[in-house]
Amino acid sequence: MAKALIIDDDYGREAEPYYLKFPEEPASDKVMLTVEKPQFIPTTSLDTLLSSILTTFKNKKGGTELVIVTHGTKRGMTMGLFHRHPKVAHTDNLITLMSNETLDEKAEKLSLKPALVDQLIANMDAVRNVGLGHVAFRGCTIAENIRNLSTLKDFLGSATVSATKLYSTFGFGLPKYPNKKTFEKQWALHEKDGHRYDGKSRVILVTRPSKEPLKEIIELYMEAEDVMLEWLQKHFVANTSDAVSKAVKNNVPLHYLSAKPPVLPLEYGNYIFDDTST
Repeated sequence: MAKALIIDDDYGREAEPYYLKFPEEPASDKVMLTVEKPQFIPTTSLDTLLSSILTTFKNKKGGTELVIVTHGTKRGMTMGLFHRHPKVAHTDNLITLMSNETLDEKAEKLSLKPALVDQLIANMDAVRNVGLGHVAFRGCTIAENIRNLSTLKDFLGSATVSATKLYSTFGFGLPKYPNKKTFEKQWALHEKDGHRYDGKSRVILVTRPSKEPLKEIIELYMEAEDVMLEWLQKHFVANTSDAVSKAVKNNVPLHYLSAKPPVLPLEYGNYIFDDTST
């Protein structure tokens, strides 16, 4: 079992219902993590992320695998070092915290009081002592630079860190069941940009940018209602139950990598990179 720590904002609040329904998260082409009890990172920052990790693994019962849902760029994580602090937890700042520079030098670089730098370093050291296993980041484009992954691995003291080069997106799909003529039109229209599934019935998933930050417009077309379970088992969680399929039939929590067409969870293997990737 793996724990999930989720950024406390609109993006994160769309991730929680996904993991409650579909707990299996591909961490690589060979590793599947099963998420248990996703939790929000309060007033999200590097400081509260480290504190949350320590609280989550306080008793260290079971595995120490972790999924972290956060924002990211090719420079690494983008959460503040502290809540509403202008300096963020991108890779260069994590390297500063781990460096042999003096406390005052670190404090000046990070625009923090020395006592707060000490606090971050103490929590970093405590997290390293947890002995984390695989830490899977679901933050946009963090794996664009493998240096981000190796730095996060060193910073957290984990066995492996993985992430994706693509944008990681959560949202909800409201299934539409158009008539045959309309469905055929959508099927042809989205040959290149839509995720098309052709099983006992067909499914089309189309996404495009929204005016709202951190969100996308999602269109989900189904040729018949009875294809929902088959589609979920094929692309999200292989052992999705009929009960879950029925529970989400009118509003499906989704997780995908933003591309044309979108990449669904059981296809993530070729799009996830870890700290050993070259």
